[in-house]
Amino acid sequence: GPPAVELDAPTPADTAAPTQPADALPSAPDLGVSEEKLELWLELGGGDLEPVLASGAVAVLDAQWVISHAEAGGVLSHRQALPKEAFLSLAELVEATAHPSFLPVAALSYPWLT
Repeated sequence: GPPAVELDAPTPADTAAPTQPADALPSAPDLGVSEEKLELWLELGGGDLEPVLASGAVAVLDAQWVISHAEAGGVLSHRQALPKEAFLSLAELVEATAHPSFLPVAALSYPWLT
């Protein structure tokens, strides 16, 4: 039969080297945020998001901007057509980290027809 799978066995992601050395991550003073917020952000895994955020492959929309835009009758456009204020910076994300159990991030995938 098939080999047994150990559910608690480490995955390659668990054992892989970090994609960015810890000393390369921004410090609280670099970001202009409190040490407490940065510590919570890192404890909750926010540091794992930093390389992809820094690459520009992913941009984080400000939920308050999306709500205000919708309330004003706006329609969400493609990323390149959105104004700069529609997005959150890394510092704003770190500063928004307040809940002790999760990061202030949600995923939205929007397919385009063209």
